[in-house]
Amino acid sequence: AALANQAFCKLFNSTYNNLTRKYNFVMYLAELYEPYVFFKG
Repeated sequence: AALANQAFCKLFNSTYNNLTRKYNFVMYLAELYEPYVFFKG
């Protein structure tokens, strides 16, 4: 059980890190484009 638990933790961590990286990237893009999106000329 300990071995399976360890494997699950590693899998979960890599997935979580991937999601966090993608989320941060999306938030970065949103902040970058916000002035252009809401600028009504």
